[in-house]
Amino acid sequence: PGEGGESEATPPMEQPEQQNPARKRLQAAEQKMRDAQKKLEEANREAAKDDQEKARQELEKAKADLEEILRQLREEEIERTLAQLEARFRKMLELQLKVNDSTLRLESIPAADRGREVDIAAGKLGVDQRKIALEADKAYNLLLEEGSSIAFPESVEQLRIDMEQVAERLAQTKLDPLTIGIEEEIVTALNEMIAALDKAQKDKEDNKQPPPPPPPGGEPQDEPL
Repeated sequence: PGEGGESEATPPMEQPEQQNPARKRLQAAEQKMRDAQKKLEEANREAAKDDQEKARQELEKAKADLEEILRQLREEEIERTLAQLEARFRKMLELQLKVNDSTLRLESIPAADRGREVDIAAGKLGVDQRKIALEADKAYNLLLEEGSSIAFPESVEQLRIDMEQVAERLAQTKLDPLTIGIEEEIVTALNEMIAALDKAQKDKEDNKQPPPPPPPGGEPQDEPL
């Protein structure tokens, strides 16, 4: 039983390394830089100019390799963040459209005919709206953590404020043009954010494309006027 337990415990310890090749590349580059740094220190102690220059070149190349891997990891992280944000905003839009449709249905009921049932239904819509506002809050925090200029934390903050305002009005059964107008502005803002995120992802894909090959003969051509 003891031997069986040991053999069962081994695979889970190996899985993280197998599942994260980027981390393995980074660790290998860091080790390569440490080795090059050690060689340079040894060459400096021995005062051998040829060895010093060779070790210095190895160190510079190791540093460049490490910087490139870090850049690639950063790009991959930004791409994942963009995809996560777009998926979150699309889900928010789907939920918001449902709230808007339900608000319009309740608003179409004449004020004189609105009873307790309408108050309850409007209150439930207010709860649904607050749930969407929580999603906007998560998106806002994700943007702040990401820390690049890919998107619009200020716009998301305003979006959350608008959602909270709608939630409050629905809780008070304020089924009027102002509530509906704010809901429509929320949908417009969500569509604009989704379009911006989609464009950001396409731009990053385009930037990955290799530059066009030089013309035959190797001579650069003048750009057309």
